[in-house]
Amino acid sequence: MSERSTPADEQTAAIAARFGVSTPNLAALRQDVIADYSADEWGLSRFSAIEDITDRAVASDLVVSSLEGANTSLIALAVRHDQFERLLGPNGRTMPGPESTVDDYLQLVELDICATDCFRAVGSVLDCLAATTALVTGAPLKVQRAEGTWFFRRPDEKKRSSEPRDQATAWDSVADAVRDQGDEPAQSWLAWALEMRNAVIHRGQLLRVWLNRPSRRPRGVPPLLVKTKMDPAYLVRIEPHMRRMPWLPDMHSLTAGPRVADLWLPEPTQCTLRYLRDGTVRVVETAAQKLLETLHLDTAGWAWPAAAWDLARRDDGWRIEMAAQFKGFEPSYPTPPPSQLRLHRDSAVRAELAQKLLRSRDL
Repeated sequence: MSERSTPADEQTAAIAARFGVSTPNLAALRQDVIADYSADEWGLSRFSAIEDITDRAVASDLVVSSLEGANTSLIALAVRHDQFERLLGPNGRTMPGPESTVDDYLQLVELDICATDCFRAVGSVLDCLAATTALVTGAPLKVQRAEGTWFFRRPDEKKRSSEPRDQATAWDSVADAVRDQGDEPAQSWLAWALEMRNAVIHRGQLLRVWLNRPSRRPRGVPPLLVKTKMDPAYLVRIEPHMRRMPWLPDMHSLTAGPRVADLWLPEPTQCTLRYLRDGTVRVVETAAQKLLETLHLDTAGWAWPAAAWDLARRDDGWRIEMAAQFKGFEPSYPTPPPSQLRLHRDSAVRAELAQKLLRSRDL
């Protein structure tokens, strides 16, 4: 760890290592951003050409929070994948039968929750990465509505016509790297994962399927016969499989092709999630390396499209008006006002900038 790291950073790195999602490039990018983050400069020095100090501070802070969000979501993906594998077990499961308990069924619900959260986390990682990339490269995109699918299409060329050539290629270098990794080791896995995320988050549960687990019996070894009065269907070991076309509603999917076997991926879900975890790590690390290179370019003459970033406070519109009415479930809870705040060192400098910005409005 670098000398700028803290015990909290070291523990986070240890957690990531335990679950197989270490990201040294992402950590280095975050540390370099924090090192450049100063309340005296109203945020990051690369944004010094932005005249509005509020825009400069907000843009700088969104870089930091987006990087932290990507790291947290990546760990969440790994934790949920680990939970899924432990719940499923090394040999799959049997179908719930007449003697299954509520706890048995609860484990099936937990499996669904873990799989859904894995896709939710992949989407969050890519959303945070897209926001970071737009800010670091100065791409004219609405960063508070960032989404991972941005990497699959180029920003409006008309809005980028005044950019220096090296700035215009900065976004493209990250997006190209993300797309390349999104095709390895299987073509379009990342595009599929984002569609699956949209399906399970926004359109409810898709039709699930559990298929017989392939026999691991060596060739020539006869099967073991078991005498039982239980229906054999409750004895067969089965494994869950993910939908191959999650963008289709069930009725469309079930009538889309002649073969039912084409509706689901061939490998079981635990295998899909493992590739998903490892692939997302590669995407993050490759993008972070490109962003590190961009971070240290000479940005003199670069355009910082604060207006296109849409950094203004969201305090209008009917949804915000409704949400602003919520004051807590127990607004009279007797919590005393804090006499001091205990913050991570990196968070402290962000709080310092917020305080400075607040004071500037009182002048």
